Amino acid sequence: MGVNKSVNKVVMGHTPDTVTPHKCMPKKARAGGCDVQATGINYRIAVSTHPPLKVWSRSDDDAQEHHHHLINGVRHVLRNVTCRVRPGELLAIVGPSGAGKSTLLEILDGRLSPSPPLDLLLLDGAAAASADLRRVSGYVTQRDVLFPLLTVRETLLFSARLRLGATLLAKDMDARVDALLDDLTLRRVAATRIKDLSGGERRRVSIGVEAVHDHAVLILDEPTSGLDSASALQIVGALRAMAETRGQTVLLSIHQPGARIVKMFDSVLLLAAGSVLHHGTADQLRSLLADAGLRLPPHVDAVEFSIDSVDALRAHRRLISADGLQQAPPPQPAPASSRCTLQQLFQLHSKQVADEDTPTMAVPIHKKEGS
Repeated sequence: MGVNKSVNKVVMGHTPDTVTPHKCMPKKARAGGCDVQATGINYRIAVSTHPPLKVWSRSDDDAQEHHHHLINGVRHVLRNVTCRVRPGELLAIVGPSGAGKSTLLEILDGRLSPSPPLDLLLLDGAAAASADLRRVSGYVTQRDVLFPLLTVRETLLFSARLRLGATLLAKDMDARVDALLDDLTLRRVAATRIKDLSGGERRRVSIGVEAVHDHAVLILDEPTSGLDSASALQIVGALRAMAETRGQTVLLSIHQPGARIVKMFDSVLLLAAGSVLHHGTADQLRSLLADAGLRLPPHVDAVEFSIDSVDALRAHRRLISADGLQQAPPPQPAPASSRCTLQQLFQLHSKQVADEDTPTMAVPIHKKEGS
C-alpha cells in the first residue's frame, strides 16, 4: 500500500481543530517563534502527612526534608517560578531529579493547570492564556510513540497530513518533510521502518513529528534521556540549528548535560525543590557559583557542578534573602559522605594521605639566657 493511500484513508473524515489564531500563529504556515514570558508559576499536590516507612535512611535529615516541602498536607512542586525565552533561543531547564522540570514544561504546554493560576503569561508581549500557548507549541514527550511498521518519511508525512491537510498543498507538505529530513539528519534512513531505527534516530523522528507542523514554540521533555553522548549531542545540535535557521523558540529539560551540549544553550534555568536558583547564561551561572563561595573544579562544567551544589546555592540564596549585604561564608571541605564529584573525592583523599605521610618535624626552641 502506497504512502499516499494509507495516509489519505486515515485523514478522510478528520476535521482539523478550529481555533482562533493568536497573533503569534497566523493561518498560513509561519516562520519564527514567540517571545514567551511566564510569571508566578506554582503547582501543589495533596499528599499524606505521614512519611513513608524506611528500612534504611541515607541521612538523618531525610525525614526533615520530607516535612520541609509539606505545608498542611500539601507538597509544593513549583514555587513562584518565572521564566522567559525569546524567538531563536534555546532554553535548557536543568536540575536534580524531582526538581519540577517536567511539571514546569507540562504547565507551559497547557497539559497541567497551575495552582493557583499563573500571575502573568505573555506571548510576544501580549497577555495570553495557557490554551493560547498550547495552540502555537509542539510538545515532545520522553517516550517515542511511533508506528513501528511505517518508514521515517511515511511517519512525518502522516503527521503533516493529519493536521495540515486542510491548509497545505500536497507538494508543499512533501517539500516540508524533505527539508525536515535534512534538518534532523534523517535523509539516510528515510525509507527505513521505525522498528529498525536506533534510539537516537527514533528520538529525532519523534521531534520531527512535532516540528513538521512548524510550531512557533517547541517544548521537549528530556529529549536526550537514555541516549549515548554522541546521539545526545546530535539531537541538541539539531535543535540548536532549528532555533537559529527557523527562528523557533525551543525549551527543553535535560539531565546532566555535557560541556559541548551546554555551549549550545542560550540560557539555563536551574531548578531545585521547585524554586528557581538561576535563570541566565552559563557565564552568569559561573558568577553565581563564585558569589556563593563555590570554586569550580578544573575540567568540570558549571552546569553539572551547579546541579551537584544545589544545597549550597539554596543556602546562599537564603542568606542573601535574609541580608542583601551579607556574603556567603567560604565553603568547608566536604566530607566523604556528602555528594561531590569524583575529582573532589580524589583531591580530598590525596590531601589526607599527604598529611598522614608528612612527618612532623619538632623544632626545639632554645631560650636565651637572662630572658
